[in-house]
Amino acid sequence: MLTEAVRLHQTGDLDGAAALYRNVLTAEPGNADALHLLGFVSYQKGSADIAVEMIRKAIAVQGRQAAFHFHLGLALKALGRFDEAAVSYRRALALKPDDPDTLNNLGNALSAAQKFEEAVVSYRRLLSLRPGHDQALVNLGNALSELGQAEDAEACYRRAISQAPRNADAWNNLGDLLRGRGDLDGALAAFRKAVALMPENATAHNNLGITLWELGAAEEAQESYRRALQHDPGHTAALDNLAIALWRLGRLDEAEAQWRLALSLAPEQAGLLNNFAALVMARGQSREAMALVHRSLASRETLAAKRLFVELASRADFDGGGGNHALLARALSEAWERPARLSKAAARVLKHDPHLGPLLERANRAWPERLSLNQLLGQAGFQPLAENPLLLAMLTAAPNTDMELERFLTLVRGAALTAEDAGIPEAEIFRAALAQQSFINEYVFLGTEAETEAADALRTKLANALAADASLSSQDLLAAAAFFPLHNLPRAERLLARDWPEPARAVIRQQVEEPLKEARLMRDIPRLTPIEDAVSRLVRDQYEEHPYPRWVKIRPEPRESLPVWLARKFPLAPFRRGQLPASADILVAGCGTGQHSAATASRFGDNGMLAVDLSLASLAYAQRKSDEAGLSIAYGQADILELHQLGRDFDLIESVGVLHHMADPFAGWAALLCLLRPGGFLWLGFYSARARERITALRAEIAQSGIGVTADNIRRFRHELAGRADIPAAILESEDFFSISACRDLLFHTQEQTLTLGAIAAYLKDNGLVFLGFDLPDAVLDAYRARFPDDAAAVSLTHWEEFESENPGLFAAMYVFWAQKAA
Repeated sequence: MLTEAVRLHQTGDLDGAAALYRNVLTAEPGNADALHLLGFVSYQKGSADIAVEMIRKAIAVQGRQAAFHFHLGLALKALGRFDEAAVSYRRALALKPDDPDTLNNLGNALSAAQKFEEAVVSYRRLLSLRPGHDQALVNLGNALSELGQAEDAEACYRRAISQAPRNADAWNNLGDLLRGRGDLDGALAAFRKAVALMPENATAHNNLGITLWELGAAEEAQESYRRALQHDPGHTAALDNLAIALWRLGRLDEAEAQWRLALSLAPEQAGLLNNFAALVMARGQSREAMALVHRSLASRETLAAKRLFVELASRADFDGGGGNHALLARALSEAWERPARLSKAAARVLKHDPHLGPLLERANRAWPERLSLNQLLGQAGFQPLAENPLLLAMLTAAPNTDMELERFLTLVRGAALTAEDAGIPEAEIFRAALAQQSFINEYVFLGTEAETEAADALRTKLANALAADASLSSQDLLAAAAFFPLHNLPRAERLLARDWPEPARAVIRQQVEEPLKEARLMRDIPRLTPIEDAVSRLVRDQYEEHPYPRWVKIRPEPRESLPVWLARKFPLAPFRRGQLPASADILVAGCGTGQHSAATASRFGDNGMLAVDLSLASLAYAQRKSDEAGLSIAYGQADILELHQLGRDFDLIESVGVLHHMADPFAGWAALLCLLRPGGFLWLGFYSARARERITALRAEIAQSGIGVTADNIRRFRHELAGRADIPAAILESEDFFSISACRDLLFHTQEQTLTLGAIAAYLKDNGLVFLGFDLPDAVLDAYRARFPDDAAAVSLTHWEEFESENPGLFAAMYVFWAQKAA
């Protein structure tokens, strides 16, 4: 009966074989072969859980059969139990050493378990026995690729192709690798070969479509996605990519239909949820978009979902309900995005907090009258402040950007200066957070004369204690740190040697340890060029005094190759793709305190990156923050006008918000062009003359009034502006209004130029530069395409100039755009 069952099994009659295997087991329940083979039939019919149960019974009867362990491994892997599958394959190998199929499957299980180094060992062992095993070469290439060993992976794929030219997996995976490295032409050839070898494989058509899209062949890309769907109507990746293409072409309703179909097939797939949420958000449907983001985060906390949450939280209709309060606190403390972007949202939520809202209202009704701590906070004291994670996260991660909250914090700071609360943990927690906020915003809070006198007396008390090496209370330390930076105290380094509670230790780290480190770094930063230009010297002096911006946390960036990132960002723009190496040489010209350079290095890699600035103070800050992030960026002091002295050239030059601070922005642009390799890219940002009209008028008013550029004058002037009815909300609510260095940069800058789109267009044309597009939100780009349907690529600066005239505040931040130099 068992022999007949095996014969039926071998001919493919699984049901007949299973029936006979069961008959054998009825007669002989402990028949190991029947248990094993019935289990294997179950695996073949898709019941891997039953297979595991049956084969384990067989192993319990007769455990020294390699095939039993091998087939158990197959069933366990089918159930996603990869570590257990690997154990079974190892047991099979112990009984039947060097079996090629077992070694290959062991490698596959280890790869599925993300144990790529162990998988490599298994594949290499197989290849030492069977050097021509093309599938093992493909699998080895996959594991090496996961380990970041792209060159070795490519060699494996090419070796597999030389052994078996019709191995479609090798061609497909080679295409994936080449595309990831930015070799779009090579990827295209590989995917075309894969499609020719397996014309019914939807994944190969989808991959071909992605590459065509990134090469700017929009129509061909859509055809490939549709072919993938012809072969597999439920291929969610092809539905996703087709939806993206339709969206970028302005066909929003069709794109939405594709995503809804895809989500009906895979309702909790994070990538689909994120992409559809982005479209829904761009269409102004914030509530539905947030629901999609919540589903995505519940499925898998991807960086894309976190960024979408930040975008939605930054909108005026965000109220913090539905679990968003806790997510907002996490987004700030974990830097899901640049934390300053969430500061206003945090303030808006805090003002509706049942405990904090009434306190803020009380403070603003009294302003500018000073209240006692008890009048401000009531009997609860600091407790509701210290127990609010969102408030603490905002105070320690970014400058507050809400005037009502600023007034509350200003009053609390003054009242707490002389209050007695030593030994109360809640008081120490909040005092420390307030001191950190004060340092972050560079003491922008406007104090009274009495507060200044009390702070000066406290400064003297602390200085005397440090001189005498006498004891200090953490309350005095934290109260002082909210009024002036501790590193300005004589012998401040002595604070580092003392034991402090954690809240105070965090403040000392911020206000003493880090500034001292910057002072040491400043001495070692190389001076790459002289700074002779008179305007350059003025700008340098401003940023030596007030490095800008002061930032706390870097947002995470997914690592990508520059060519692929640009191809995906500007899929319809008429520029030359795939020209750059995967690891590009990058210059950040005017890096300031390193926020941009750190983000760019995180995304595109720090090998070959040089970041320069006029200000050594800014560079030291940038170096410290980059070191903390584990980035190896080369920093140096230099004037853009003198960079030709370096004798270097670059694939990408980034200079956002820099050139308009030169006497002649176009002279700075020309200096950078000389350093850019043929086919290289520029990422630039200039102030818009139209969008900056009111700021330009205010700057003229300041210049005429003769207000000196001191921190005290900036504090007073911004509070005067806050009370004026003629000042636009765009200025009073700007991020740059809420710290000393940022407000100086906004209104008191020593040198500022504004440009028009017409002037930018003329310079691009005269210098043979190709305009790729602006950095703008999806909603703006959708509105532009609806207004100018003839320009789906959104590259007509003539149209953009008209669009800006219809929307004067469109470029309130800057014209930030990309361009490519002729080859």
